[in-house]
Amino acid sequence: MTEKKLQASLVVSDPWEFGEGPFEGHVLEIENNEADKLLLHLTSLIQFESQQCEYFVVRPREDLSNFITLLEQGKKINCNLTMIPKKRALGPNPLDISWWRGGVVALLLSVL
Repeated sequence: MTEKKLQASLVVSDPWEFGEGPFEGHVLEIENNEADKLLLHLTSLIQFESQQCEYFVVRPREDLSNFITLLEQGKKINCNLTMIPKKRALGPNPLDISWWRGGVVALLLSVL
């Protein structure tokens, strides 16, 4: 796992009630392996379905061997987001979402 200070701009396509954005944030952690994913922290909290949305695990919707490289180049990438609580985001293994059984999920049109 590596730490990067990549900036991200999110445009959400589903659920519509989340708001389209763009929502600004930055990458806190990156996991570069067979299941590329990253931990995203939004600059401003978003209230959605009575939950404060601040931290998300982001995964590409397609199998991209160069997911992180594309992000670093500023390319638009379709991704899935899973909202995680602040306690987990700041815990020892924030990118592990094997515990997740439902909650806020969004589809991204792009991460810039």
